[in-house]
Amino acid sequence: MIETFNVTYDGQTPKLSPQTAIQGGLLVSPNGLAAAAPDHFYVTNDRSTRGGPSRFAEDYLLWPHADVLAYNGMGFRIAAQRMTYPAGLLLKNGVLYAAVGNDRRWRPSPRT
Repeated sequence: MIETFNVTYDGQTPKLSPQTAIQGGLLVSPNGLAAAAPDHFYVTNDRSTRGGPSRFAEDYLLWPHADVLAYNGMGFRIAAQRMTYPAGLLLKNGVLYAAVGNDRRWRPSPRT
């Protein structure tokens, strides 16, 4: 579930009041979130299965099956998939960046 809040201030003290709670069948294991507008956002499912052999494969065999979801104010859709443990998101200049835990690719380290 994704919860949204309104922020008000009592002097300099911020106070949160619940606004909405968003749920959907595609939302399995939410982790990172990037807001695009007040009612539009992207969220990572760091795992896309709820249990059993598939969850074991995601957790221990690094099966790239997790995804990033887009919420448009009414529902979720898959924006990107087949990732291994996506966590952080950054939305900058209309481009969405996702940090993945281990995508089993070798990349040379940059030279300093």
